[in-house]
This record gives sequence, C-alpha cells and structure tokens, in this order.
Amino acid sequence: MTASVDTSAMKSPQSWDRDDLVKQHIARLLIQNRLSLVLGAGISFAAGLPSWEKFTANLVAISGIAVPDGLDAPSTSEFIRSKLPDEKFIGLSREALYLETAVEIQDLVRIELFRSLSFLFMPTRRGSIRQIVSFNFDDLLERYLRHFGVVVVPTRHMPRWKPDCDIEVLHPHGYLPSVQSESPSEQIILTRMDFDRLSGPQQSPWKQELSSILRSSFGLFIGLSGDDPHLSSILVDVNDTHVAKRQGYPFWGVRFSDNSMDPRSTFWEQRGIKQITVDKHYANLPEWLLEVTRVAVEGMASNA
Repeated sequence: MTASVDTSAMKSPQSWDRDDLVKQHIARLLIQNRLSLVLGAGISFAAGLPSWEKFTANLVAISGIAVPDGLDAPSTSEFIRSKLPDEKFIGLSREALYLETAVEIQDLVRIELFRSLSFLFMPTRRGSIRQIVSFNFDDLLERYLRHFGVVVVPTRHMPRWKPDCDIEVLHPHGYLPSVQSESPSEQIILTRMDFDRLSGPQQSPWKQELSSILRSSFGLFIGLSGDDPHLSSILVDVNDTHVAKRQGYPFWGVRFSDNSMDPRSTFWEQRGIKQITVDKHYANLPEWLLEVTRVAVEGMASNA
C-alpha cells in the first residue's frame, strides 16, 4: 500500500469506508504537510487523568463548597467559581485535575498512543504535523515531547506572536500544567457561562485562529465526543468553507471512535468529518497511525 491513491476516488463517500484508501489519502496529505491534530479528553485517560464528571467531583471536594443538587458539570463549576476569586479557582482546578494521579515521565513514555503521535510530529521529508489543537487543560503531551528533545510551546492566550518552535500546542480552553514551575492560564473555559460566551455569534480571536487552521488542513480528531458547543460551532463554520469541500470531497477530517455503535457518528459526518472505528480504548490506533507514516514513506520512495 502506497500513497499513490487516485485522489478523485476519495470524492466518493463509499471510498471512505475502506481503511486502506483512507490511510493512503491521509498519507498523501501528510507528505504535503496538510494535516492538523485535534485532541480531547480521551487522549489523557491512558495517563490516569479524570473524566469531566470526575474532575468536577474533585473540584467540589477540594473546594469544600456545598453545591446545590441537580447541577450538571459546567453549572457546578460555575457555582463554585462564583464563590471564589479567579486565581483561587484556577489553582483549585489545577489541583483537581491531578488530584488522583502523580504523572511521572516514565508513565508517559509507556503510552503507545503518545509514541505513535510523536512519529507524526517528526520533521522529516515525508511531512509532519506542526500544530496541535488540544481542548484539554493538561500538559502531558508537551512533557512527553520535551523528554525526547522536541521544542514545544503551549499557547494559552490569543492573539499571540507566532512561536519559534518544533511544535505549537494550542489550548483554547486553557492550560493547567502539572509542572508547578510553569504558569497556568489566567482563564480557563469550564463553566456554563464560559461556554455561552464562546459559542456566541461574535468572532473571538480563538475562534478565528482555530477556524483558519482547520479550514486549510485535514483534521485528525482523537478523544473528542462532540459535546463541546465551542468546538461544534467551529466545525459548522469550517464545514461550510473548507477547501476540500469546495473541491468536491465529502469529508475534510476523520474522527476516531472506539465505539462501533457510537451515536455521535452522524453529528460528526454532518460536519464533514468521517468516523473511523478502532478497538476499545484506542488499542489499535497507534498501529493505524504508524501505518499512515509508513505509507507516506513508501509513496515518496516510489516517486523518487
């Protein structure tokens, strides 16, 4: 299998049901440096970080604030935030994120998904990914890459100067690093009001930047459910204007799910993103991604 797939074949929705053709298509885009990576909470579960619900429960416990019954996670966070100064709330949120796991570098290097992703970031002639959008607060991927000598810059604020680095990790919802010597974001997107502000009609600097990145690249979406209203509004905008859609392709990205009966698949495909089903807990995703890099190398060799 090489990256010499007939690109016109991918204009047929049926072609996207074949893993071999999808891998060849993504490999060709990797060679052209046209891939972007978008990460959600599912990427950090392997390191022991909490789910959204567990994180909120941790926040309630360490804040010591009595929260009314019946509130969902964003509303619970909003109630706690209303009782605390911003700096105190940020500090407690950081503590809640890492409350039950001391993430050591030896734990991170054993995560196969991190290893396979790192191959996509390697600056080689077969192409690489230079920007990552992470809707997570944590710094685990940054720590992993730095351990192997990669210059990584987390972007906490927008607008910003373009960083001089190997990899930029954009954190549109904020940044709460596990390394205490590193400063957290001054604001994080956690409460119901935060999401309401982001999902409004105004074009925030973050929304402009993320839309610009995504509408000119092919997105690989990992660990995302689709429940985030901020991301959903960006996907709708991008789907209406993406260069691939103008060229007649039905999809401008793929989303990996470990649930073959995932009820959110229609949500993603209506926004131009094809769902790819992988094994439970993303067990075979590392090999899937490594195969893409191999196909890209073979494609370059066959064209040499």
